[in-house]
Amino acid sequence: MAIIYSYPLTTPKVKDLLIGTSVFDEDDENSPRNNPTVSFTIKSLLDMIGTGGSQTLQQVTNLGASTTNAITIANGLSVTGTFTDSTGGVGIAGQVLSSTNIGTAWVSDAGGTVKSVAATHAGNAFSASIGNVATVNPSVNITMNGITAQYVNGAGNLATLLDIPGLITSLTTNGTSGVSTLVGRVLNIPNYANTQNTLTTTGTGAATLVGTVLNIPTPVIPFTSLTTTGSGAATLATGVLNIPTPSTPVIPFTSLTTVGTSGASTLTTGVLNIPDYTYTEIDTLQSVTARGDTTNQKILMNGSGADGYLYVTGNAGNPVTNPTHAQGFAFAYNNSGGSRECEVFWNTGTTTAAINNGSYLGFYNEFLNSDAGNARVTDSQLKLYGSGELELVGATPTIRNNVWRMPTTAAPNTGYVLAKASGSINLEWVPNANTTETFVLTAAQMQGLSSTPVTLLPSPGANKAYKILACSTYLNFAVAFSASTSLSIYTTDGVSTSNQVAVASGAFLATSSTLYTVTGSSFSHNPIYVNSALLIDAGVITGGTGSTFSIKLTYQTLDTNNF
Repeated sequence: MAIIYSYPLTTPKVKDLLIGTSVFDEDDENSPRNNPTVSFTIKSLLDMIGTGGSQTLQQVTNLGASTTNAITIANGLSVTGTFTDSTGGVGIAGQVLSSTNIGTAWVSDAGGTVKSVAATHAGNAFSASIGNVATVNPSVNITMNGITAQYVNGAGNLATLLDIPGLITSLTTNGTSGVSTLVGRVLNIPNYANTQNTLTTTGTGAATLVGTVLNIPTPVIPFTSLTTTGSGAATLATGVLNIPTPSTPVIPFTSLTTVGTSGASTLTTGVLNIPDYTYTEIDTLQSVTARGDTTNQKILMNGSGADGYLYVTGNAGNPVTNPTHAQGFAFAYNNSGGSRECEVFWNTGTTTAAINNGSYLGFYNEFLNSDAGNARVTDSQLKLYGSGELELVGATPTIRNNVWRMPTTAAPNTGYVLAKASGSINLEWVPNANTTETFVLTAAQMQGLSSTPVTLLPSPGANKAYKILACSTYLNFAVAFSASTSLSIYTTDGVSTSNQVAVASGAFLATSSTLYTVTGSSFSHNPIYVNSALLIDAGVITGGTGSTFSIKLTYQTLDTNNF
């Protein structure tokens, strides 16, 4: 191949060819693998550089986004990103781009500076000055001059109060006539003589003013004398006014009677008879309630015998209905429409279910205590709650009939049942015939058994005693106990003790959690003391911290009066 510069020069055309190498592109599956020599048109190269041979701003800046040349933009410039100053900063909101003489920088906008503000005021009463001159918000400050004894005149100058034109400093009353004068600051008002008109009362007719004489005629009284004779209207004749004296009414009867119960009243020969009329009430409760069936007054039933009751006999079940009252009571008969029941509806009003459940229908016993000056005593006896719970709340709340009476105290312990007491109708709390209970002893209680026995069951009451039927134990092991003794469950008469059950030491000296049953000879053949609590004690026991020892007893309560 000849040397390149040996070829003649010519102007290239887009269709001219150039020789090159097609380099293998592993990301292009159509790329040849042997890097063959190929030819390109100038147009294909220009297409890679720019459409139609011209590059776009994007293509130019893809190659390099900076220039040392000055840039002149003849039309508008739109920037959707940020402006960067000479330091590479983009500034913050509110800053402006300012020249630094050798570049640009984002700086805070300090605003303008007022260059000149002037303030003047006529006169000498005020002083004017300018404040905040180094800001864009200057102020004009007006200061008052002078003292409290001065005022500001129309020219804006200070003047003393005594210099006010027309100010009066003194008053004189010289002379008795003429006009008042003001000379300097002295006002003179003459002490004028009294020149009031003369008053006369002569003649008749209208009042007159002639010159300085005012004449008001004296009124003429049209009568000369007064009489009170005769009857009828008053009269005025020839100066005599007669006003008749009123006549006292004549009472046309001399006595009053009340004979009869009907008919018209009569007046016969001075006797006025007004019958003692019998009044028949035409209104009934039916007619009254037809006009209005509510009242804000109490209704007092104070009759006797059959009239001392409040009767509700309407048939609420014809047809079956429910009461419509918003709150309070409603009484009904046969509301079901067939059961002929008498019912009381008590309504707690518009409220929530929770509040209604806590509301109640109460029954109270009241009396006037004659031992305390007839003071009213009110004792709540029974409450029926909206939840359906019935509570007895009297002084000794209980339920009874002619064969039994509920107790008024709570059971002394769990497992108790009600049984009829001997010789009365009272029900009393007694342990169940075969009652099983579990008693848990802590390590501290076990360690104290040698000096402080533990009461398992309280005294069952007079003529009663506990008989133990079965016993089993459970050691909940944490740390081992140490002892050379067994446990004794016993009764006492206050002086002597009687062992009922002996629990072998193996039951609580085990080194793991252990169930144990007490049988056979462990149940002692000894007396059982009546009216005695059931207790447990032992010799010296140590250790066992954290362990517990449970004793489950099945027992009966024996009654020597009902054995």
